[in-house]
Amino acid sequence: MDERRPQDGRQPEATEEEQQQSPVANQAREFLARFQKGIKSIALYRHDATAWPRYLEPARQALTEVFQDHQQLPLAVEQGRLLVQGVTVYQQPPSDQNLAFLLYRDGIRLLTFRSGTSSKELVDLALAFLREPEVRRDGQDMVSLLWQQDFKHIDYVVVDSFALGKSEDEEARQDIDKIVTYLVSRLSGSQRDGHRYARVSLDDVELEVTDVQQASGVVLGADIAGEEQRLQIQKEIEQFDRHLLARRTGQLLLEVLQEELAADLAEPLLEAFGRLFDTHLLNEDLDSLHQLFQGLQALDGQALSAQSQAWAASFRQILRERLGEPATIDRLGDILEKRIDQATYRRIFGYLVSLGSESLENLLNTLERLNRSEARRLFCEVLVQLGRDHTQAFASRLLSAKANMVRDMLFVLEKLSPPELLTLKARLLRHPNLAIRLEAIKSMARSNDLAAGNHLVRALKDEDAQIRATAARLLASFDPALAQGSLLDAARQEDFCERPDREQVAVFSALSQIDSPQVASFLRQTLHSSSLLGRKRLEQTKKNLLAGMVDSASLAAFRLLRAELAAGLKPAELSRQAQRACERLKERLLRSQEQDK
Repeated sequence: MDERRPQDGRQPEATEEEQQQSPVANQAREFLARFQKGIKSIALYRHDATAWPRYLEPARQALTEVFQDHQQLPLAVEQGRLLVQGVTVYQQPPSDQNLAFLLYRDGIRLLTFRSGTSSKELVDLALAFLREPEVRRDGQDMVSLLWQQDFKHIDYVVVDSFALGKSEDEEARQDIDKIVTYLVSRLSGSQRDGHRYARVSLDDVELEVTDVQQASGVVLGADIAGEEQRLQIQKEIEQFDRHLLARRTGQLLLEVLQEELAADLAEPLLEAFGRLFDTHLLNEDLDSLHQLFQGLQALDGQALSAQSQAWAASFRQILRERLGEPATIDRLGDILEKRIDQATYRRIFGYLVSLGSESLENLLNTLERLNRSEARRLFCEVLVQLGRDHTQAFASRLLSAKANMVRDMLFVLEKLSPPELLTLKARLLRHPNLAIRLEAIKSMARSNDLAAGNHLVRALKDEDAQIRATAARLLASFDPALAQGSLLDAARQEDFCERPDREQVAVFSALSQIDSPQVASFLRQTLHSSSLLGRKRLEQTKKNLLAGMVDSASLAAFRLLRAELAAGLKPAELSRQAQRACERLKERLLRSQEQDK
């Protein structure tokens, strides 16, 4: 047991002897301290991806100092600490904040940084540590996260668990430690792919590991997987191999393109890039697709022959055109229908915005068949970016029979705000879909164009009661002066008492929001009116009037109702109804004042 192990989670201080014997350990200790500090900064400012490399720059500089004297920095992993040459350089109590514990828990026993480790690789490694507690809930682990990264200068060794017969005494554990140490040394090396091609037999262990009494009893410990688990693992391995193979193929093609090639190889190379493009799309591997474009773009800054530069530019343009094809846009839409995480959102948005206005028709066709609201909104945002000078393409789809499509076009047009926007919205008042007509009325009421009031007034005479009721409610807040005359005219119609209760309530509610003598006189007259022929119908209209006054939550309506109660209302039933309405109206006004505070 390490007697210097701290109990408060701080990094262990190196003894004077360790500092003299292992200067690389001191450098590693400084690197790890800066690295963990950078991880904490990224966790705090995770929304600002552009700042991540800056947070890890001190760690990268510390690592560069190590590489001045050494080609690599191997870190042996134990449950709560990391060691270099047997010296503890990082130690904390086991937890999800302990880097060593996160590695050790999933079987990683050696983590090696080799000369050339880039800032991007450090960022990717930091994100893996941050995501590990999150993805563990989904059945993934640290090894899976590291597999997903394209590390070129960071290696890791995963060692399965060991069992040594049934012995669990200290001597047995020491024997296991010796075996693991030998396996780690065998699986690590200075070559890039050393750990990939290492093979260890039991005879090797018996020959190389000394002072181990029961080496022949060493076995790999594992739980027997069920059929379902085996099929799942097989599927994941196949997917991983397919993605890895496609990504590696792209790297090889880019390397080939940097060589002096015969002119007749242009067409085969283009076909290879095209098939790789299709493979990434089918695999839904947007990261690899992005790397392919980035790789072709990066060739511009390299010292290549004029032919290679021309080929790279031509291939990049052709693949960019492939992005705008209907099948490609449909495929990107399918991906959005399945997942809408921020990384996928940003990647696809970048692709689609880069297409240009010539792809508007293809984008609209794909949008029309999408169902997921987040996916549709992304496409709409792209259309806003690309369609500023092509509003007619959106206007032509306003009369679509699909309500979602009409709403999307209305969203895009409102964002673009063309001069004819109000006229385009007015067309929707003739749309056969009631929901679309209601949306058009609400949209016009949200505008700052006073001419929209005329359309709302005309909507008061629509054949549908719901349209008339909605127009009445919106008109009062849009333009009270225009609303007063229009609403009074509507309420004085001979057939008004025969109209649906909902429409009457809406008209009375809108009138109650207008504080004017003419409106107050009309409301008072309606409360006191009488009729021998249509008494029941008139009583219902008065109930609707009281309901409309309550619905308005208007102070003017409260004062009017209280004054009429004080003066006396007949019959007694109407007076009781008015009293209840006045109390409810008072409650709403008080609640509104409290919310305003």
